[in-house]
Amino acid sequence: MRKKRRNKIGIFQKTVFPKKKVAVSVMLFAVLMQLVMQPMSVHASIQSASGKNAVPEVSYHGKEQSITFKNTDGTDLFQGFKNLMPGDVREQEMILKAKNITHETSFYLRAECDDETREILKDVRMDLYANDRLVVENGLILENVKLGTVSDKTSIQLKAVLKVPTSLGNEVAGREFPVKWYFSAQQDGDEIVSVSPSDPDAGQNNGIIQTGDESGQGLTLLLIVAGVSLLIIVIVICKIFRKK
Repeated sequence: MRKKRRNKIGIFQKTVFPKKKVAVSVMLFAVLMQLVMQPMSVHASIQSASGKNAVPEVSYHGKEQSITFKNTDGTDLFQGFKNLMPGDVREQEMILKAKNITHETSFYLRAECDDETREILKDVRMDLYANDRLVVENGLILENVKLGTVSDKTSIQLKAVLKVPTSLGNEVAGREFPVKWYFSAQQDGDEIVSVSPSDPDAGQNNGIIQTGDESGQGLTLLLIVAGVSLLIIVIVICKIFRKK
């Protein structure tokens, strides 16, 4: 049944539906909302489960003088630093362990880059926490920084916080900036064993930060970790600065 009503604006018609039709409409709307929301909920639960169970572990084996990985995609320890946008702040946790060691083992982290790259990336900030202790604040690590010492029964809970400035953008489009990151391990009383990044045994990735004009929007920051022989893990950082 339809009723006409006059107001100050003019005449409009209002349709009055029977209560049964209204109830059916509400039910259909609820079903549609459930269908729409269900994939989002499933996706969220997968992400949550993955985030909870996928904390990367790095283990140094003293007897073999080798490093192994657990809960990683290959040797990628920084899954949380993918698809970043300017202004993003991301956190990534990992666990450092040592097995079959005769002495306590210390873990170190350092970075290598040329002066130009250092200047370009000076505003990209990274904080490092080892067992909730701040060991690096706001910057690249150009010399070995001690993250902590472990024994067979202990571990280091490492958290990296990356801060991407909003100022980075088109001025670096189409250029490449090499940056290499190293984790190293040292048993007390022994020298740190390292492998040159140019050594064939050091893996295929050489830490190229690449920028370019590609399809899509914003800035993508991708960190890939490449495992190498002996005590070094090379963390390859690839930045893609896309034109807006």
